[in-house]
Amino acid sequence: TFAYVAGGERWLGEVSGRGDAYLFLGGGAYTLPRAVAGRDPSARITVIELDPEVTRVAYRWFGLRPEHGIVSVHGDARAVVEGWAAEGRGGWDRVYVDVYGGRESLPHSLVTLEALATLRSLLKPGGTLAFNVIGTAVGEGSLRFWSTVRTAAAVFPSVQLYHHLGHDYPERQNFLLALSPEAGRRWPERAGMFETWPREEWPEEEGTVVFRDRPAPRAE
Repeated sequence: TFAYVAGGERWLGEVSGRGDAYLFLGGGAYTLPRAVAGRDPSARITVIELDPEVTRVAYRWFGLRPEHGIVSVHGDARAVVEGWAAEGRGGWDRVYVDVYGGRESLPHSLVTLEALATLRSLLKPGGTLAFNVIGTAVGEGSLRFWSTVRTAAAVFPSVQLYHHLGHDYPERQNFLLALSPEAGRRWPERAGMFETWPREEWPEEEGTVVFRDRPAPRAE
């Protein structure tokens, strides 16, 4: 499997307990949800996937089976979680976000202050939220990456960042961004092949912003 999937599986295995409730935003080949189901048959797993055809392909070609017990919800992830939050439907131990639009970037609608606050509201006490982030931490294009991190830190008091290819790697790579509402949360030292990037070593990036929801267009 890809290193970021293996890293996510290892990390989830270290922070989770048996029978935990998992919410995955983004299905794809369902590789990570299937791995969790295989490791812990008592896990309660829900996946929000935009396209039902993706889920069909996962059943047809990628080994997803009904016996995995994974519940699929089809629709826009932001809209679904906002609906659940409005209904008071929380109770997730682990939320894992692996959703991409164009150029392998996380959709703006999932990394705003408002979106992160909604995701936080779905967590149980002791719950954690993690993002698979593709980006560059140095040079051109780094402002989007560090703005994502800054926005997350504005909502969650405990933030851990893991890098795959080195914190000074000049091109795009996968990062694991782990978040907790619990101040002082103790995190695993590694996530598979991913290494921690201590917060005190993060660069001071001028020009970063806190992402906010875009205002609705005015009616003509």
